[in-house]
Amino acid sequence: MSRVFINYRRLDSAAYAGRLYDRLTHDLGRDFVFMDIDKIDPGDDWVEVIEQRLEACSAVIVLIGSTWIDCKDESGQRRLDNPDDHVRRELAVALQRKVRVVPVLVGGASMPRSDRLPAELALLVRRNAIELSDQRFHHDVDRLVEVLNRMPLKTEAAGPALTSATLTADLPPSADTSSHDLLIAEAEIDELSPRSIPADDEGLSPTQTRTPEPSSPKAAAGVSIAHTTVELSPRLDLRGHQKPVMSVAFSPDGCLLASAGGGDFFGTDTAIRLWNLPKGKLLREIPGHKDQVTRVAFSPDGKTLASCSLEALRLWRVGDGKRLQTIEEDYGESVEFSSDGTLLLSGSGLYRLSDGELVRTLGGDENTCFALCPDAKHFVCMTGKRWQICWIDDGKPVLDVPLKPNIEYQNIALSADGRLLAAGWHHDRNNWIALFETSAGKRLWERNTDSGVDSLRFHPLGTVLAGSNRSGEELVLWHLADGEVAARVKMPNMMLSFNEVHGVAFSADGKQLAAACHDSVVRLWTVAFR
Repeated sequence: MSRVFINYRRLDSAAYAGRLYDRLTHDLGRDFVFMDIDKIDPGDDWVEVIEQRLEACSAVIVLIGSTWIDCKDESGQRRLDNPDDHVRRELAVALQRKVRVVPVLVGGASMPRSDRLPAELALLVRRNAIELSDQRFHHDVDRLVEVLNRMPLKTEAAGPALTSATLTADLPPSADTSSHDLLIAEAEIDELSPRSIPADDEGLSPTQTRTPEPSSPKAAAGVSIAHTTVELSPRLDLRGHQKPVMSVAFSPDGCLLASAGGGDFFGTDTAIRLWNLPKGKLLREIPGHKDQVTRVAFSPDGKTLASCSLEALRLWRVGDGKRLQTIEEDYGESVEFSSDGTLLLSGSGLYRLSDGELVRTLGGDENTCFALCPDAKHFVCMTGKRWQICWIDDGKPVLDVPLKPNIEYQNIALSADGRLLAAGWHHDRNNWIALFETSAGKRLWERNTDSGVDSLRFHPLGTVLAGSNRSGEELVLWHLADGEVAARVKMPNMMLSFNEVHGVAFSADGKQLAAACHDSVVRLWTVAFR
């Protein structure tokens, strides 16, 4: 099932279609965007496949370039006049079935007149269009994604309905299957507007300081209150590291896993390892760090790998493991790409990837945590006394939320859509995990934990939150609805030390969960919701 169908003509807009497909698969997920060259296997009946996809999708994006209306075939006839033309057939089916059709103008094109369209496509001219320009491409796509994210997922008539509480986890990682329910209302195309952070329902300006509300089981918008049973099934143990593994990261397509750790404290073995997940085999070792590698992350296009150690930040080409860049003056315990792939957050520094230059120092002390918002315009900063949402351009806060005093430790994570912030901390001999709604700074719930939590990660479908028990040895999943524990996995015992979980990661489709473990093993589970 695909949420978004891209309709385009190769001779008119193939380059724009490919670029848009890359952005949408990054923002929405590969399984929720359909483009014929990517999703039709050799030997398939393309007409049948496309009609099935149109039946299941929520929106059809039609790319209209400067030659779209007059494009001709080999015989010199206008392609749109042929009832079997794939562009005409796809749009006719979508309009007939009342699927949302979004005209996207590229290359300076304008909307065609109705008298130049076949009768079955005449309604196309009544659809509000959006323009993608070369100069403002990512900004324009941001506006498009904002509307697509408000559309509810359409489910197929046959078979069980798929929601945020259901997943199909018994298929291999490369299987083309989708299960996502955004649980948000549909919006009209004319509501397209730049992303903003609204005032809360108390009428406060986003720049006003506010105190979080008391703990409550109330769920944020988009979070299902009903509990589901989470099943973690052991899938694979990857053995190849000689020292503790500190971090893991999935490639965007879920086919590769990067893992790293080691360091002087634990001895040597600071090489990054790339694993071929469908085969469960080690693909490549990437040496180069001189100290413990604390975090690894893939770029949105999956072509670059960033690694952060206690001595340097480095960038690697995934295809062959070649080192692309080293920023010796930076070190820390975090690394994160912006959603558009132009910036890299590491430690307390924000770097421009085109030249490796420092854009800004984000400030704070060793206990300050940072995260990039998905709009690539804001970042979150949490200190021992408050958390803020700030503009990347000038660092000025648009939201300022006080916290309890004397917090000794923080760990934060943002949901994929940026609407939820999870945090774990130690305060007054107690350990807590809390969930906030970022638009208003409201605390939705807070739960005491047996020990502190680390390596927090949201499930891509927004149903659970994963992290590690800070005393080690346990992987824990919490329900986003109210913070209740959804699942626990005890790590195998070690003889002389705790078998801590140092890092966790979900695959982009949410069907796999990986853990970086102290006993030098990378463990993977399949994830299912019942």
